[in-house]
Amino acid sequence: MLALAVGLLGCSSDNAPKPLTGTWTGTLQDSLAGRGTLVLNISQANRQLTGTWQSTFPDGRNNNGGTLSGTGPTQDLMITMVWSAAQPGACSFTVTALLDNNDEDHVTGTYVPSNCAQPESGSLDVTRH
Repeated sequence: MLALAVGLLGCSSDNAPKPLTGTWTGTLQDSLAGRGTLVLNISQANRQLTGTWQSTFPDGRNNNGGTLSGTGPTQDLMITMVWSAAQPGACSFTVTALLDNNDEDHVTGTYVPSNCAQPESGSLDVTRH
């Protein structure tokens, strides 16, 4: 019984990271477009994430943006999101990210297309300001 009680105490919400609400900016490295900038505006209610995303590249041709939805981190610090493109026909992306264990204002992750045939993928590195 003691092991069960200790296990349940270890699952308390006090261990959950602070909400991701805020503006996150940083870089992304895209397999097709190269290095770009990324801005995420995230709102978090419980573990549900909503907001917007915008990617910008030096050539301007591969800029994209739209809405995001997903699930915020728990004790495992994993974050999952879907970035839906506002532009008709543009790719949307499935994002898997990790909240930095030492800095809850830093997230890194990867993305892959979720509704298009392009072999595009990439990584992201953002910080909350």
